[in-house]
Amino acid sequence: MPATPVQHCPIADRLLIIYDTFTISSEDTLCDDDRQPDPATCSMISVAAILRSPEIMSPELVTALQKAAGHYSHGRLVEAEAICRRLLSANPKATDVAHLLALVAKQRGDFDEAEMLLRSCLKNDSRRADIHANLGNLLAARGRTDDAQDSYRKALSIDPSFRPARLSLARLLNTVGRGGEAAKEIQPLIDQNAEDAEAWSVLGTSWRLLGRWEDAEHAFHEALAISPDYAVARHNLGALLAHLSRSEDALAQLDTAAAAGIRGPEIDVNRATALMELYRFDDAEQVLADTIKATPQAAGAQTLLARLRFMRR
Repeated sequence: MPATPVQHCPIADRLLIIYDTFTISSEDTLCDDDRQPDPATCSMISVAAILRSPEIMSPELVTALQKAAGHYSHGRLVEAEAICRRLLSANPKATDVAHLLALVAKQRGDFDEAEMLLRSCLKNDSRRADIHANLGNLLAARGRTDDAQDSYRKALSIDPSFRPARLSLARLLNTVGRGGEAAKEIQPLIDQNAEDAEAWSVLGTSWRLLGRWEDAEHAFHEALAISPDYAVARHNLGALLAHLSRSEDALAQLDTAAAAGIRGPEIDVNRATALMELYRFDDAEQVLADTIKATPQAAGAQTLLARLRFMRR
C-alpha cells in the first residue's frame, strides 16, 4: 500500500489550462470563409483569400504575391518581407500586400509596425473582416484584450459567419475568465458544423471555467472523436480529469498529449499533479525540477514543487 501523505495538499487548485488561443506563430490568417484548418496545427495562410480582387492586379503582382504568401506560410519571413516591401513601394494602395507584410512583421515580433500596417489596411478598406480579425489577434498578443474584443466584434458585424473571428473571440473570452460569454460565442459554430473540433475544444474550456465538469468532459471528447490528434484538447481533457481526481486517466491523456508535441510548464504541472495524486512523488518531483530548469520563471511549477517537498519532510 502506498504511504499516506503527511499533509493534505489541494493539488487540484494548481491545475493549469492551455487555452485554444491566438499565438504569434499559428493564428494569423488570410483565409477563405469556408476554410477548415487542421486543429492540431492551427491555421496557415490561404493564398486564394489574399487575392481577393485579382481582376485589379497585374499578372506580375498576382504571381509575386503568391510567392510571398508561400514564403510566409513556410516560415521564410525574410524572403516574404523582401517581396512585400518591393511590391508595396510600387503599389502603396495594395491592401493585400500590406496585410501580408503586417503578418510578417507580427511574426518577427515588430508589433508596432504590424499594427500600423493593419490600421492602414482598414483605412483603405474598412469592410475586411479578415483584417479586423488579425488586428484583434495582434492586440490580444499585446495584452490589449478590450481592444481585441472590439476588433473581433467588428469582423463579425461585417460577416457573422467568419469563423476565425468567432473562434478567436471565444478563445479570448475564455482566457480572461468569461466562460459564459465564450460559450455563447462559440455555440453557433457547433450549430453550423457539429464536426468542428476546434469549436468543441473551446466550448470544453468554457464549461470547465463555469464548473460544468460533465459538459466540459463531453465537449473535449467530442473534439477528440473528430480529431484524435488534437493535442491541446487532449491536454485540457487530462487537466480536467486530474482536477476531478481521476488521476490514472488524466496521466494517460497528458502523456499522450506530450507525445503529440505539447510542451511547456502547463502540461508539466498537470502531469506532476496527477503523479502526486497517484503517490508517485519521486516522478512528480523530477518532472517539476526539469520544468524549472528549462523554464526558471515557471511560477506554477515552483509553487507545486515547494508544496511537494514540504509534504515529504
